Amino acid sequence: MGISDSTGPDQPLKRSSVIAVVLLSFVTLGFYLPIWFLRRRRGLNSLNSPRKLGVLGPVILLGLQVIDLFLPQDLTPETIVSLAVFITVLVLAFRVRFILSDHLTSKIRAVLPVSVGFPTSSSPSNLLTFFLTIWYLQYKINQFIDESRAWTQAGTVGEDPATAETTSRAGYQAAAPDGARVNVQLI
Repeated sequence: MGISDSTGPDQPLKRSSVIAVVLLSFVTLGFYLPIWFLRRRRGLNSLNSPRKLGVLGPVILLGLQVIDLFLPQDLTPETIVSLAVFITVLVLAFRVRFILSDHLTSKIRAVLPVSVGFPTSSSPSNLLTFFLTIWYLQYKINQFIDESRAWTQAGTVGEDPATAETTSRAGYQAAAPDGARVNVQLI
């Protein structure tokens, strides 16, 4: 299904089709969710974030899904296990959301140290993470990969801000607190 598109040695995350992720989620009756977390774990853990995604969460999710599959639908334990599956998916999704957000914030601080208060337009939404979980997170990962490629082409990835001011004419676009976009040109 064309799931991976390598992004280079300095980019540990892989691009995946959001449509393929949605289809795999439905075709596998939700069993793709823990696989999605496990397959992206190494890439997410290599990002610049103090938070990490462990193996235990996705394994617990898989175990709960297996238990939920074999319980009769009319019983209270099945309802409790279904609720546990839902909560586990949300905990894992928000863990990934926080990892991505931490990494994006560190990238912005490296180039624009005074922009600490500016939320970026790339920062994952809490509301969309809650409702769309891995589908939205895969979209944000793909967006992150595309933006990282643009930074690499502009020559600003990994540069010291002082050096970037003298060696690069690349700009960065951030979102101001009122939602307006702010263009910053590094000269």
